[in-house]
Amino acid sequence: MGEDLKRRALPRYPCTGTVEIFQSGKLCGWGTVSEIGRGGCYIDTHQPMPVTTGVNLRISLAGEILETGAKVAWNTPQVGMGMRFEVASPELENSIERMLKIITGEDGGSRSLAGQPQEFPILAHAALDPGTELDLDYGDISPEAATKILAKVIERVNQAGALTRQELMEIVQAGQSQ
Repeated sequence: MGEDLKRRALPRYPCTGTVEIFQSGKLCGWGTVSEIGRGGCYIDTHQPMPVTTGVNLRISLAGEILETGAKVAWNTPQVGMGMRFEVASPELENSIERMLKIITGEDGGSRSLAGQPQEFPILAHAALDPGTELDLDYGDISPEAATKILAKVIERVNQAGALTRQELMEIVQAGQSQ
């Protein structure tokens, strides 16, 4: 990581957040954001995409949701991928800046993440039985409900440090009925 910081024009900061990855409007993966900066982020995922792949990201971090285009800058198979943001508007730049201020505590400490865990277990495969096919289609779950379900899953994992398959199914069923 030291070498990455020397090469990078814009610094990245450790964080803990989730990300949904979309291609052509369809959810095609998800992961954990463990570093973020003005120019991009690092996503921990068991299914990194090929370098130069263009995607749209929905990042949930520091109580904010950031939606942006990005390209895979580099990857490590079965570990994760470095993403380069494709910032196209001042509003998007402001959203990134606001998120970074919260993470670094420069927002006056009102929502600082100082002292929160810097690691977040990847849930996607832990909730599935070995060999289960992963269906990433939302199905009957609206994107809004999916976001709420994901927030409840994260809250439960942060409280208990783990999530059983049964607990996951209960959270999903409760989220679908809302």
